[in-house]
Amino acid sequence: MNIMFAITHSEALIYWCNILFSAKPIPNYRTKFHEYCQNEDIQPHCDFVEDRGNHNPRFKCIITIKKDGKVFKKDSEVFYSRKDEAKEAACFNMLQMQFQSREGGASGQVSWKSKLKEFYDKKGEPNKELKYDTKPAGNGTSPQFISSIYILELGESVQGVISRSKKEAEQSAAKKALDKLQIIFS
Repeated sequence: MNIMFAITHSEALIYWCNILFSAKPIPNYRTKFHEYCQNEDIQPHCDFVEDRGNHNPRFKCIITIKKDGKVFKKDSEVFYSRKDEAKEAACFNMLQMQFQSREGGASGQVSWKSKLKEFYDKKGEPNKELKYDTKPAGNGTSPQFISSIYILELGESVQGVISRSKKEAEQSAAKKALDKLQIIFS
């Protein structure tokens, strides 16, 4: 799994220890996406965009699928040094979009923190303590915050997007964590 996140040295060490000493496989979003396409009888189309800045080629992957008469397109959002990394990120984004569409879209009315707690309740861990690390972000005149949450099953911290309030930042982190967990445990 080569989706880029800003993590500390100690978090990276914990991540690799979890991989080396646990029986859980590393999440592979390409495999999950392939299984999803087979189950839904979908033929995905994959294109790569190449950026040759600084003489080192970098790649962005764009995946297109047709489902229920509609065309869905998702990309890796950023450029990666290897095509397989870009494809992994694009597959994750496509799976994330499919889970959102199953839930009726990404509505602002959904409490993602509650949904994440419900996920653990259904998984048989009702007393799971979820700790959010919320910090000020940006240097503009309006307050901005960013939040992250460490998810043991993923072996990493999941960071949300910069938001206008602490509550929105925590909701964003919970949503990203839930999206990843649903993909892995689906």
